[in-house]
Amino acid sequence: MIKATLEGRIAAGIVEGSEAQWTLGRPLVSAMWGYNFLGNYPAVEDLRFHRRQTYNFNCALGSVTGPESALGAGTIAESYVMLKTGRKNERGQDIYVFRENPYPLNWSKANLALALALMEKSVARIEENRKSKLRPWDVVGYDGPMGGG
Repeated sequence: MIKATLEGRIAAGIVEGSEAQWTLGRPLVSAMWGYNFLGNYPAVEDLRFHRRQTYNFNCALGSVTGPESALGAGTIAESYVMLKTGRKNERGQDIYVFRENPYPLNWSKANLALALALMEKSVARIEENRKSKLRPWDVVGYDGPMGGG
C-alpha cells in the first residue's frame, strides 16, 4: 500500500484531501486527566478528573486492533487513512474504508502504556479510599452508580 509519490498513493485508493486519523492523542489526554486526578484526589474529593480520564482511556482502547485487522489483533496502528474501495453503495455513492498505517512509530503504544499505568494508579487510589470508609455519595461530583443522577 505504501507508494513513493502522492500520485501513487491516490492511485492505490487514498482519498486526496483526506487526513490521517492519528491514534496517539486519546491515551495522552487520558494520562493528563490521570495526573490531575492523582494530584488532587482525595484532597478535593472530586471524581470529575477520573471520569474524564476513564472516558479518554476507553476511547484509546478503541484504537487497539481486532482480529479482522491486517495488522493482527491487539496492535495499535499509529494512524488510519481513508481509502476509496472502487465500489458504490445502493445510492451510487463511493464506498470508503479506513486502513491502518502498517509502519507504527510506537508513539501510540507508549502513550497507551502511560495511560494504562495511570489508570491502574487511579483505580488503586479509589479502592484505597473506599477501604477507608469513604462513601461514593460523600464525594463531590458523584451522581449515581451509572453516572446519570
